[in-house]
Amino acid sequence: MDATKRFFRGTQILSRENSRTTRRADRFNEQSRPVVRLPKRSTSRESPSQNAPRLPSPRQSQEQVRSDAKDNVEDRMDSKTSTPSVNSFASASAEPPDHTFHNEQAARRQEGSITGREQPVIEVTQDQASRENGIGTMEASLELERLRTALDEANRRLEEQNVAHADEMTAKTQQIERLRAKATEAASRAAEESQSVEQWAALRVPESEIIKRWQTLCWEVHNFVLNYACAKGDTRKIAIWAQRNREVLRDISPRYKALLGDKQACKYFIEAAVLEMLRRLVLRSSSMCWAGKYAGRVSRLSEYLSSAVNKGGEPEKERTFHQWRALTTSLLSIMGPDLTGCGETAGEVTDELEAFLESLRSSSNLFRNNGHTALRAIVDKAIALDEIFCGQQELYQLLYPVRRYDFKVDRASMEIAEGSSEGQVVWFMITPSLYRSGGRGDSYDEIVRVDNSLVWV
Repeated sequence: MDATKRFFRGTQILSRENSRTTRRADRFNEQSRPVVRLPKRSTSRESPSQNAPRLPSPRQSQEQVRSDAKDNVEDRMDSKTSTPSVNSFASASAEPPDHTFHNEQAARRQEGSITGREQPVIEVTQDQASRENGIGTMEASLELERLRTALDEANRRLEEQNVAHADEMTAKTQQIERLRAKATEAASRAAEESQSVEQWAALRVPESEIIKRWQTLCWEVHNFVLNYACAKGDTRKIAIWAQRNREVLRDISPRYKALLGDKQACKYFIEAAVLEMLRRLVLRSSSMCWAGKYAGRVSRLSEYLSSAVNKGGEPEKERTFHQWRALTTSLLSIMGPDLTGCGETAGEVTDELEAFLESLRSSSNLFRNNGHTALRAIVDKAIALDEIFCGQQELYQLLYPVRRYDFKVDRASMEIAEGSSEGQVVWFMITPSLYRSGGRGDSYDEIVRVDNSLVWV
Protein backbone atom coordinates (compact mmCIF):
# COMPACT_ATOMS: atom_id res chain seq x y z
CA MET A 1 0.00 0.00 0.00
CA ASP A 2 2.87 2.39 0.80
CA ALA A 3 4.50 1.67 -2.54
CA THR A 4 1.22 2.35 -4.37
CA LYS A 5 0.81 5.69 -2.65
CA ARG A 6 4.35 6.64 -3.49
CA PHE A 7 3.81 5.69 -7.14
CA PHE A 8 0.78 7.94 -7.55
CA ARG A 9 2.52 10.72 -5.65
CA GLY A 10 5.44 10.57 -8.05
CA THR A 11 3.04 10.74 -10.99
CA GLN A 12 1.50 13.91 -9.57
CA ILE A 13 4.93 15.49 -9.02
CA LEU A 14 5.94 14.66 -12.59
CA SER A 15 2.77 16.24 -14.03
CA ARG A 16 3.22 19.40 -11.99
CA GLU A 17 6.90 19.66 -12.94
CA ASN A 18 6.07 19.37 -16.65
CA SER A 19 3.42 22.09 -16.36
CA ARG A 20 5.81 24.48 -14.63
CA THR A 21 8.57 23.79 -17.13
CA THR A 22 6.20 24.48 -20.04
CA ARG A 23 5.17 27.83 -18.58
CA ARG A 24 8.77 28.84 -18.05
CA ALA A 25 9.69 27.91 -21.62
CA ASP A 26 6.85 30.05 -22.98
CA ARG A 27 7.95 32.96 -20.85
CA PHE A 28 11.54 32.54 -21.94
CA ASN A 29 10.49 32.60 -25.61
CA GLU A 30 8.78 35.93 -25.11
CA GLN A 31 11.92 37.31 -23.46
CA SER A 32 14.38 35.92 -26.06
CA ARG A 33 14.78 39.32 -27.70
CA PRO A 34 16.99 41.83 -25.93
CA VAL A 35 15.20 43.79 -23.27
CA VAL A 36 17.88 46.37 -22.55
CA ARG A 37 17.24 49.55 -24.54
CA LEU A 38 19.33 52.72 -24.55
CA PRO A 39 17.56 56.05 -24.66
CA LYS A 40 17.87 58.06 -27.89
CA ARG A 41 19.58 61.43 -27.96
CA SER A 42 17.13 64.04 -28.94
CA THR A 43 18.15 67.35 -30.42
CA SER A 44 14.73 68.75 -30.06
CA ARG A 45 13.43 70.24 -26.94
CA GLU A 46 11.77 67.43 -25.08
CA SER A 47 10.56 67.14 -21.58
CA PRO A 48 12.63 65.21 -19.04
CA SER A 49 9.98 62.59 -18.88
CA GLN A 50 10.39 61.89 -22.59
CA ASN A 51 14.19 61.44 -22.27
CA ALA A 52 13.73 58.98 -19.35
CA PRO A 53 14.04 55.28 -20.13
CA ARG A 54 10.78 53.59 -21.02
CA LEU A 55 9.34 51.62 -18.08
CA PRO A 56 7.33 48.46 -18.50
CA SER A 57 3.65 48.97 -18.23
CA PRO A 58 2.09 48.33 -14.82
CA ARG A 59 -0.05 45.55 -16.28
CA GLN A 60 3.04 43.67 -17.55
CA SER A 61 4.86 44.10 -14.23
CA GLN A 62 1.92 42.78 -12.19
CA GLU A 63 1.46 39.74 -14.42
CA GLN A 64 5.19 38.98 -14.26
CA VAL A 65 5.29 39.29 -10.45
CA ARG A 66 2.13 37.17 -10.05
CA SER A 67 3.57 34.41 -12.29
CA ASP A 68 6.89 34.37 -10.41
CA ALA A 69 5.13 34.29 -7.04
CA LYS A 70 3.00 31.35 -8.19
CA ASP A 71 6.14 29.44 -9.15
CA ASN A 72 7.69 30.16 -5.75
CA VAL A 73 4.58 28.92 -3.92
CA GLU A 74 4.49 25.71 -5.96
CA ASP A 75 8.18 25.13 -5.26
CA ARG A 76 7.60 25.51 -1.54
CA MET A 77 4.55 23.18 -1.62
CA ASP A 78 6.58 20.55 -3.45
CA SER A 79 9.36 20.78 -0.92
CA LYS A 80 6.86 20.31 1.98
CA THR A 81 4.63 17.60 0.54
CA SER A 82 7.21 15.50 -1.27
CA THR A 83 7.78 12.07 0.27
CA PRO A 84 11.10 11.19 1.93
CA SER A 85 11.86 8.69 -0.80
CA VAL A 86 11.53 11.35 -3.52
CA ASN A 87 13.75 13.82 -1.65
CA SER A 88 16.38 11.20 -0.95
CA PHE A 89 16.33 10.15 -4.61
CA ALA A 90 16.67 13.75 -5.81
CA SER A 91 19.60 14.44 -3.48
CA ALA A 92 21.37 11.21 -4.44
CA SER A 93 20.93 11.25 -8.22
CA ALA A 94 21.22 14.88 -9.37
CA GLU A 95 21.17 18.44 -8.19
CA PRO A 96 17.69 20.07 -8.20
CA PRO A 97 16.98 22.68 -10.90
CA ASP A 98 18.20 26.15 -10.08
CA HIS A 99 15.24 28.47 -9.88
CA THR A 100 17.14 31.38 -8.37
CA PHE A 101 17.88 32.74 -11.83
CA HIS A 102 14.24 33.37 -12.66
CA ASN A 103 13.61 34.73 -9.17
CA GLU A 104 16.40 37.23 -9.71
CA GLN A 105 14.88 38.25 -13.04
CA ALA A 106 11.51 38.87 -11.37
CA ALA A 107 13.22 40.85 -8.63
CA ARG A 108 15.05 43.04 -11.13
CA ARG A 109 11.91 43.74 -13.12
CA GLN A 110 10.03 44.61 -9.94
CA GLU A 111 12.87 46.90 -8.85
CA GLY A 112 12.89 48.58 -12.27
CA SER A 113 9.15 49.17 -12.13
CA ILE A 114 9.49 50.73 -8.69
CA THR A 115 12.55 52.89 -9.31
CA GLY A 116 11.65 53.77 -12.87
CA ARG A 117 14.99 52.50 -14.11
CA GLU A 118 15.39 49.39 -16.20
CA GLN A 119 17.80 46.79 -14.83
CA PRO A 120 19.87 44.83 -17.24
CA VAL A 121 18.27 41.43 -17.91
CA ILE A 122 20.26 38.42 -18.96
CA GLU A 123 18.80 36.74 -21.99
CA VAL A 124 17.51 33.14 -21.59
CA THR A 125 17.46 31.29 -24.86
CA GLN A 126 15.20 28.46 -26.02
CA ASP A 127 18.03 25.97 -25.64
CA GLN A 128 18.47 26.75 -21.96
CA ALA A 129 14.74 26.33 -21.33
CA SER A 130 14.69 23.02 -23.22
CA ARG A 131 17.73 21.79 -21.30
CA GLU A 132 16.10 22.58 -17.93
CA ASN A 133 12.86 20.98 -19.04
CA GLY A 134 14.74 17.82 -20.06
CA ILE A 135 16.53 17.62 -16.70
CA GLY A 136 13.23 17.84 -14.78
CA THR A 137 11.61 15.25 -17.03
CA MET A 138 14.54 12.85 -16.57
CA GLU A 139 14.40 13.18 -12.77
CA ALA A 140 10.69 12.56 -12.71
CA SER A 141 11.09 9.53 -14.99
CA LEU A 142 13.77 8.08 -12.75
CA GLU A 143 11.62 8.61 -9.65
CA LEU A 144 8.64 7.04 -11.43
CA GLU A 145 10.75 4.04 -12.38
CA ARG A 146 11.92 3.71 -8.81
CA LEU A 147 8.36 3.83 -7.47
CA ARG A 148 7.29 1.28 -10.06
CA THR A 149 10.08 -1.05 -8.92
CA ALA A 150 9.10 -0.57 -5.25
CA LEU A 151 5.48 -1.37 -6.13
CA ASP A 152 6.50 -4.60 -7.86
CA GLU A 153 8.59 -5.57 -4.83
CA ALA A 154 5.68 -4.85 -2.46
CA ASN A 155 3.32 -6.94 -4.61
CA ARG A 156 5.81 -9.79 -4.60
CA ARG A 157 6.15 -9.69 -0.81
CA LEU A 158 2.38 -9.47 -0.41
CA GLU A 159 1.91 -12.55 -2.57
CA GLU A 160 4.49 -14.45 -0.51
CA GLN A 161 2.74 -13.42 2.70
CA ASN A 162 -0.63 -14.53 1.30
CA VAL A 163 0.80 -17.95 0.43
CA ALA A 164 2.37 -18.29 3.90
CA HIS A 165 -0.90 -17.22 5.56
CA ALA A 166 -2.89 -19.72 3.50
CA ASP A 167 -0.50 -22.52 4.51
CA GLU A 168 -0.76 -21.50 8.18
CA MET A 169 -4.57 -21.44 8.06
CA THR A 170 -4.62 -24.89 6.43
CA ALA A 171 -2.38 -26.29 9.18
CA LYS A 172 -4.54 -24.74 11.92
CA THR A 173 -7.71 -26.06 10.31
CA GLN A 174 -6.28 -29.56 10.26
CA GLN A 175 -5.22 -29.22 13.89
CA ILE A 176 -8.74 -28.06 14.87
CA GLU A 177 -10.24 -31.06 13.09
CA ARG A 178 -7.92 -33.41 14.98
CA LEU A 179 -8.77 -31.78 18.32
CA ARG A 180 -12.49 -31.90 17.52
CA ALA A 181 -12.25 -35.60 16.75
CA LYS A 182 -10.40 -36.22 20.03
CA ALA A 183 -12.97 -34.17 21.99
CA THR A 184 -15.82 -36.13 20.42
CA GLU A 185 -14.17 -39.42 21.28
CA ALA A 186 -13.47 -38.29 24.85
CA ALA A 187 -17.06 -37.07 25.31
CA SER A 188 -18.41 -40.39 24.03
CA ARG A 189 -16.12 -42.31 26.37
CA ALA A 190 -17.08 -40.07 29.30
CA ALA A 191 -20.77 -40.57 28.56
CA GLU A 192 -20.33 -44.34 28.54
CA GLU A 193 -18.36 -44.25 31.78
CA SER A 194 -20.89 -41.90 33.36
CA GLN A 195 -23.73 -44.21 32.39
CA SER A 196 -21.83 -47.12 33.86
CA VAL A 197 -21.15 -45.22 37.08
CA GLU A 198 -24.80 -44.21 37.32
CA GLN A 199 -25.85 -47.83 37.01
CA TRP A 200 -23.44 -48.90 39.71
CA ALA A 201 -24.22 -45.90 41.90
CA ALA A 202 -27.94 -45.65 41.28
CA LEU A 203 -28.57 -45.19 44.99
CA ARG A 204 -26.25 -42.22 45.39
CA VAL A 205 -28.42 -39.29 46.47
CA PRO A 206 -27.64 -35.98 48.20
CA GLU A 207 -27.91 -35.80 51.95
CA SER A 208 -30.88 -33.44 51.77
CA GLU A 209 -32.82 -36.17 49.94
CA ILE A 210 -31.97 -38.70 52.65
CA ILE A 211 -33.18 -36.35 55.39
CA LYS A 212 -36.38 -35.65 53.44
CA ARG A 213 -37.15 -39.37 53.06
CA TRP A 214 -36.59 -40.00 56.77
CA GLN A 215 -38.91 -37.15 57.76
CA THR A 216 -41.55 -38.35 55.30
CA LEU A 217 -41.47 -41.82 56.84
CA CYS A 218 -41.94 -40.36 60.34
CA TRP A 219 -44.88 -38.26 59.16
CA GLU A 220 -46.64 -41.27 57.57
CA VAL A 221 -46.19 -43.29 60.76
CA HIS A 222 -47.74 -40.43 62.72
CA ASN A 223 -50.77 -40.29 60.39
CA PHE A 224 -51.14 -44.08 60.48
CA VAL A 225 -51.29 -44.09 64.29
CA LEU A 226 -53.87 -41.30 64.36
CA ASN A 227 -56.11 -43.03 61.80
CA TYR A 228 -55.75 -46.74 62.56
CA ALA A 229 -53.81 -47.56 65.74
CA CYS A 230 -54.79 -45.27 68.60
CA ALA A 231 -57.73 -47.44 69.73
CA LYS A 232 -59.94 -44.34 69.74
CA GLY A 233 -59.18 -43.79 73.43
CA ASP A 234 -60.29 -47.30 74.46
CA THR A 235 -58.28 -47.73 77.66
CA ARG A 236 -59.04 -51.44 77.90
CA LYS A 237 -57.53 -52.18 74.47
CA ILE A 238 -54.56 -49.98 75.26
CA ALA A 239 -53.93 -51.78 78.53
CA ILE A 240 -54.07 -55.17 76.81
CA TRP A 241 -51.71 -54.03 74.12
CA ALA A 242 -49.28 -52.64 76.71
CA GLN A 243 -49.32 -55.88 78.67
CA ARG A 244 -48.51 -57.99 75.55
CA ASN A 245 -45.65 -55.73 74.40
CA ARG A 246 -44.25 -54.58 77.73
CA GLU A 247 -40.66 -55.57 76.85
CA VAL A 248 -40.62 -53.24 73.86
CA LEU A 249 -42.48 -50.46 75.65
CA ARG A 250 -40.19 -50.66 78.70
CA ASP A 251 -37.20 -49.78 76.49
CA ILE A 252 -39.03 -46.63 75.44
CA SER A 253 -39.93 -45.62 79.00
CA PRO A 254 -40.45 -47.57 82.24
CA ARG A 255 -43.53 -45.43 83.03
CA TYR A 256 -45.30 -46.52 79.84
CA LYS A 257 -48.56 -47.31 81.66
CA ALA A 258 -48.91 -43.75 82.96
CA LEU A 259 -48.03 -42.29 79.58
CA LEU A 260 -50.57 -44.48 77.76
CA GLY A 261 -53.20 -43.22 80.20
CA ASP A 262 -52.54 -39.61 79.15
CA LYS A 263 -54.66 -38.67 76.12
CA GLN A 264 -52.03 -36.26 74.76
CA ALA A 265 -49.03 -38.52 75.31
CA CYS A 266 -50.74 -41.77 74.26
CA LYS A 267 -50.66 -41.25 70.48
CA TYR A 268 -47.02 -40.14 70.56
CA PHE A 269 -46.07 -43.14 72.67
CA ILE A 270 -47.72 -45.55 70.19
CA GLU A 271 -45.92 -43.71 67.35
CA ALA A 272 -42.61 -44.17 69.20
CA ALA A 273 -43.40 -47.89 69.57
CA VAL A 274 -44.09 -48.32 65.81
CA LEU A 275 -40.84 -46.51 64.90
CA GLU A 276 -38.94 -48.67 67.37
CA MET A 277 -40.28 -51.83 65.69
CA LEU A 278 -39.35 -50.47 62.25
CA ARG A 279 -35.85 -49.76 63.51
CA ARG A 280 -35.48 -53.30 64.87
CA LEU A 281 -36.97 -55.06 61.83
CA VAL A 282 -35.76 -52.85 58.95
CA LEU A 283 -33.63 -49.82 59.78
CA ARG A 284 -30.69 -51.54 61.48
CA SER A 285 -27.48 -51.93 59.50
CA SER A 286 -27.64 -55.72 59.91
CA SER A 287 -31.23 -56.09 58.69
CA MET A 288 -30.72 -55.54 54.95
CA CYS A 289 -34.31 -56.39 54.06
CA TRP A 290 -33.68 -54.86 50.64
CA ALA A 291 -31.47 -57.91 49.82
CA GLY A 292 -34.51 -60.18 50.06
CA LYS A 293 -33.49 -63.86 50.17
CA TYR A 294 -29.80 -62.84 50.19
CA ALA A 295 -30.23 -60.67 53.28
CA GLY A 296 -28.87 -63.27 55.74
CA ARG A 297 -25.70 -64.05 53.82
CA VAL A 298 -24.97 -60.43 52.88
CA SER A 299 -25.59 -59.33 56.46
CA ARG A 300 -23.24 -61.96 57.93
CA LEU A 301 -20.51 -61.15 55.42
CA SER A 302 -20.90 -57.43 56.07
CA GLU A 303 -20.67 -57.91 59.85
CA TYR A 304 -17.59 -60.10 59.51
CA LEU A 305 -15.77 -57.66 57.22
CA SER A 306 -16.76 -54.67 59.37
CA SER A 307 -15.42 -56.37 62.50
CA ALA A 308 -12.14 -57.28 60.80
CA VAL A 309 -11.64 -53.77 59.44
CA ASN A 310 -12.43 -52.10 62.74
CA LYS A 311 -9.88 -54.26 64.56
CA GLY A 312 -7.15 -53.22 62.16
CA GLY A 313 -7.75 -49.55 62.79
CA GLU A 314 -6.74 -48.59 59.25
CA PRO A 315 -8.88 -45.78 57.79
CA GLU A 316 -8.13 -46.73 54.18
CA LYS A 317 -9.44 -50.26 54.66
CA GLU A 318 -12.51 -48.94 56.45
CA ARG A 319 -13.21 -46.60 53.57
CA THR A 320 -12.80 -49.48 51.11
CA PHE A 321 -15.25 -51.59 53.12
CA HIS A 322 -17.97 -48.92 52.89
CA GLN A 323 -17.35 -48.60 49.15
CA TRP A 324 -17.81 -52.36 48.82
CA ARG A 325 -21.03 -52.21 50.81
CA ALA A 326 -22.39 -49.38 48.62
CA LEU A 327 -21.54 -51.25 45.40
CA THR A 328 -23.05 -54.49 46.71
CA THR A 329 -26.26 -52.67 47.58
CA SER A 330 -26.37 -51.09 44.12
CA LEU A 331 -25.82 -54.49 42.47
CA LEU A 332 -28.72 -56.08 44.33
CA SER A 333 -30.87 -53.02 43.61
CA ILE A 334 -30.19 -53.39 39.88
CA MET A 335 -31.21 -57.06 40.04
CA GLY A 336 -34.67 -55.93 41.13
CA PRO A 337 -37.19 -57.29 43.67
CA ASP A 338 -38.19 -60.19 41.41
CA LEU A 339 -34.71 -61.74 41.62
CA THR A 340 -33.95 -60.81 45.20
CA GLY A 341 -37.41 -61.61 46.61
CA CYS A 342 -37.55 -58.29 48.45
CA GLY A 343 -41.35 -58.22 48.13
CA GLU A 344 -41.71 -61.37 50.20
CA THR A 345 -39.48 -59.90 52.90
CA ALA A 346 -41.61 -56.73 52.98
CA GLY A 347 -44.75 -58.86 53.41
CA GLU A 348 -43.20 -60.70 56.36
CA VAL A 349 -42.25 -57.42 58.05
CA THR A 350 -45.77 -56.09 57.50
CA ASP A 351 -47.26 -59.16 59.14
CA GLU A 352 -45.01 -58.74 62.18
CA LEU A 353 -46.00 -55.10 62.57
CA GLU A 354 -49.65 -55.95 62.16
CA ALA A 355 -49.31 -58.58 64.89
CA PHE A 356 -47.60 -56.02 67.10
CA LEU A 357 -50.59 -53.67 66.70
CA GLU A 358 -53.21 -56.43 66.94
CA SER A 359 -54.80 -55.20 70.18
CA LEU A 360 -55.00 -51.58 69.01
CA ARG A 361 -56.56 -52.03 65.61
CA SER A 362 -60.25 -51.60 64.98
CA SER A 363 -62.42 -54.62 64.28
CA SER A 364 -64.07 -52.92 61.31
CA ASN A 365 -63.34 -53.78 57.68
CA LEU A 366 -61.80 -50.33 57.25
CA PHE A 367 -58.68 -51.34 59.13
CA ARG A 368 -58.48 -54.77 57.54
CA ASN A 369 -58.46 -53.17 54.08
CA ASN A 370 -57.01 -49.68 54.23
CA GLY A 371 -55.03 -50.20 57.43
CA HIS A 372 -53.09 -53.14 56.03
CA THR A 373 -52.40 -51.27 52.79
CA ALA A 374 -51.18 -48.21 54.68
CA LEU A 375 -48.96 -50.34 56.88
CA ARG A 376 -47.45 -52.12 53.86
CA ALA A 377 -46.68 -48.74 52.26
CA ILE A 378 -44.85 -47.70 55.43
CA VAL A 379 -42.81 -50.92 55.39
CA ASP A 380 -41.90 -50.47 51.72
CA LYS A 381 -40.68 -46.93 52.37
CA ALA A 382 -38.68 -48.06 55.39
CA ILE A 383 -36.94 -50.78 53.32
CA ALA A 384 -36.24 -48.29 50.52
CA LEU A 385 -34.78 -45.85 53.06
CA ASP A 386 -32.49 -48.53 54.50
CA GLU A 387 -31.38 -49.37 50.97
CA ILE A 388 -30.52 -45.69 50.47
CA PHE A 389 -28.57 -45.71 53.74
CA CYS A 390 -26.50 -48.72 52.65
CA GLY A 391 -26.01 -47.38 49.11
CA GLN A 392 -23.93 -44.44 50.34
CA GLN A 393 -20.21 -44.46 51.02
CA GLU A 394 -21.06 -42.51 54.17
CA LEU A 395 -22.51 -44.41 57.12
CA TYR A 396 -26.02 -43.23 58.11
CA GLN A 397 -27.51 -44.47 61.39
CA LEU A 398 -30.61 -43.86 63.52
CA LEU A 399 -29.34 -43.62 67.09
CA TYR A 400 -30.82 -43.04 70.53
CA PRO A 401 -28.83 -41.79 73.50
CA VAL A 402 -27.67 -44.36 76.04
CA ARG A 403 -30.56 -43.36 78.31
CA ARG A 404 -33.74 -42.73 76.35
CA TYR A 405 -35.83 -41.24 79.17
CA ASP A 406 -35.52 -39.07 82.29
CA PHE A 407 -32.69 -36.84 81.10
CA LYS A 408 -32.39 -33.11 80.63
CA VAL A 409 -33.71 -31.73 77.37
CA ASP A 410 -31.22 -30.33 74.84
CA ARG A 411 -33.09 -27.89 72.65
CA ALA A 412 -30.18 -27.64 70.21
CA SER A 413 -30.48 -31.30 69.19
CA MET A 414 -34.11 -32.03 70.08
CA GLU A 415 -37.54 -30.81 69.07
CA ILE A 416 -40.46 -30.74 71.52
CA ALA A 417 -43.63 -32.53 70.44
CA GLU A 418 -46.82 -30.51 70.13
CA GLY A 419 -48.95 -30.71 73.30
CA SER A 420 -46.00 -31.46 75.51
CA SER A 421 -45.31 -29.46 78.68
CA GLU A 422 -42.66 -26.79 79.10
CA GLY A 423 -40.57 -28.92 81.45
CA GLN A 424 -36.86 -29.62 81.30
CA VAL A 425 -36.93 -33.42 81.59
CA VAL A 426 -37.45 -35.79 78.67
CA TRP A 427 -39.97 -38.53 79.50
CA PHE A 428 -39.45 -40.49 76.27
CA MET A 429 -38.08 -40.07 72.74
CA ILE A 430 -40.55 -40.34 69.88
CA THR A 431 -38.10 -40.40 66.96
CA PRO A 432 -34.35 -41.05 67.07
CA SER A 433 -31.72 -38.69 65.66
CA LEU A 434 -30.16 -39.28 62.25
CA TYR A 435 -26.34 -39.33 62.22
CA ARG A 436 -23.68 -39.52 59.52
CA SER A 437 -20.06 -40.61 59.79
CA GLY A 438 -17.24 -40.95 57.27
CA GLY A 439 -17.20 -39.91 53.64
CA ARG A 440 -16.26 -36.45 52.31
CA GLY A 441 -12.74 -36.95 53.65
CA ASP A 442 -13.97 -37.40 57.26
CA SER A 443 -13.09 -40.23 59.59
CA TYR A 444 -15.70 -42.89 60.33
CA ASP A 445 -14.95 -42.38 64.02
CA GLU A 446 -16.44 -38.88 63.89
CA ILE A 447 -20.25 -38.75 64.03
CA VAL A 448 -22.25 -35.75 62.80
CA ARG A 449 -25.94 -35.22 63.60
CA VAL A 450 -27.91 -34.30 60.45
CA ASP A 451 -31.50 -34.40 61.81
CA ASN A 452 -32.83 -33.76 65.33
CA SER A 453 -34.91 -36.11 67.41
CA LEU A 454 -38.50 -35.55 68.60
CA VAL A 455 -39.14 -35.85 72.36
CA TRP A 456 -41.94 -35.65 74.90
CA VAL A 457 -41.20 -33.58 78.03
